[in-house]
Formats: sequence, structure tokens, C-alpha cells
Amino acid sequence: MGVVVGLHDRRTGALIATGPEVPDGVSVFRTDAAGTLAVVCGDRCAAWEPATGRTLWQQGRDELPFVPRELVGTVVYGVRKDRGASGSTTPLALDARTRQVLSPVPPGVMVAMTS
Repeated sequence: MGVVVGLHDRRTGALIATGPEVPDGVSVFRTDAAGTLAVVCGDRCAAWEPATGRTLWQQGRDELPFVPRELVGTVVYGVRKDRGASGSTTPLALDARTRQVLSPVPPGVMVAMTS
């Protein structure tokens, strides 16, 4: 059983939108500056449009976990957790609407975190 994501108005507490079910709870939540696109993750990630509630994509259990660091426009920057016990990761830039890999982030390039 998972968690269904909901967005609430900070002032009133009113429910604005509901999103996809995240099987393992929510550990990461990122939205673009306009609030038109969101990426939410537990053990696996999903992207959705808060205005429509439409899920754009959701990772399956057989996929390597992706941890988003920042969502800029329609590009989500983050790391893919690689297989094995080494704890290694691969930095990636993904199209947040399609999940297509746009480019591996070059080694040594850090993606800035913002609040």
C-alpha cells in the first residue's frame, strides 16, 4: 500500500490537486517554478501535472532508482542509483514529461540544490 500525493494551499489548507500513488512513501518532491510539473519519489519516482492530476510517467519496480535533485523547466536533474553494493550513482538529466535521458551530466559537474 502506498501514499497518494496531494497538494494543498498553504494559506487555507484546501486541496489543490492529487497526484500518483507512491508505493513506498514520499522522500523527494520537486516542482518547477510555475507549479505546472511535479516529480515525486519514494523508492521509485513519478512525474505528474498538478493542474490536471495526469501522471506522465512512473518508474516500475524493475527499474534502477532515480533521485531527483532539481527540476528546471521540463528538465529534471538527478542521479540514478546503480546496481551493486558500491553505492555508486550516475548523474542524469531527464525530460520530466517523457523520462527520456537528455544527457548524462559530465563527471565533476554538481547540480545545485535549492529550497
